[in-house]
Amino acid sequence: MPIPGPHTKLVCLIPDEVPLARPRIAAMVASKVNGNTSTLFSDFLWRPRRGAEPRTVTTNTQVAFYPHYNGTLVIYHDDGGTPEWHPLTNSPVINTSEWVRVTVEQNFIHSRWRLRLNGQEHISDPKGWTSAQGSTPDGPWFDMVSKGAAMSLVEFEAESYFDDMVVQSENPFTEALLLIVR
Repeated sequence: MPIPGPHTKLVCLIPDEVPLARPRIAAMVASKVNGNTSTLFSDFLWRPRRGAEPRTVTTNTQVAFYPHYNGTLVIYHDDGGTPEWHPLTNSPVINTSEWVRVTVEQNFIHSRWRLRLNGQEHISDPKGWTSAQGSTPDGPWFDMVSKGAAMSLVEFEAESYFDDMVVQSENPFTEALLLIVR
C-alpha cells in the first residue's frame, strides 16, 4: 500500500562516477536521528535497481538490504557475531521499475530490526527472531550489525529513487486487533 497522494517530485540518487579501476562512491542522505526513543520507524517509497551486493557496507552499518537480480530481498545482519548477507526466505519479489513502500523498524534497546514492504506483514525468516527480545528463532526480527543507539546515515548504491521519507518514533501502521462477530 503506497503512501497516498500525488507524487510530483522525488529524489534520484546516482553514485558519483569515478574511473573504472576504482569503486563507485555511494550517494548519501545524512542526518543523525537521535532522541529519547527506543524504537525508530523509517518509512519511504523506493524504486531500486535490482542487482549485486552493495560495496560500502561495513561493521558500522546497522541495517542494509537490496533486491537481488531475481527481485527478492537480501539483508545484512549479525548472524551470531558474524555479519553476513542473507537472502530472505519469505521475501516478496520487487519487480523491475516497481515502486515499493518500505518500512524499517529499529529497536535500539535490543539491537534488532525488522522490515515490511507495501504495508504487508513483516518479512519472516528462519534466521530471524520472533520478538525484539529474541525469544525463539524463525521470525521477522534480525540482529543489527552495528549496535549504535541512533541512525545517522541513509545510503543508496546504484541508481535509486525514493520519495516521501518519514523517520519517526510512532508506528506508521496501526497494529489493530480485528474482531469478527457472526
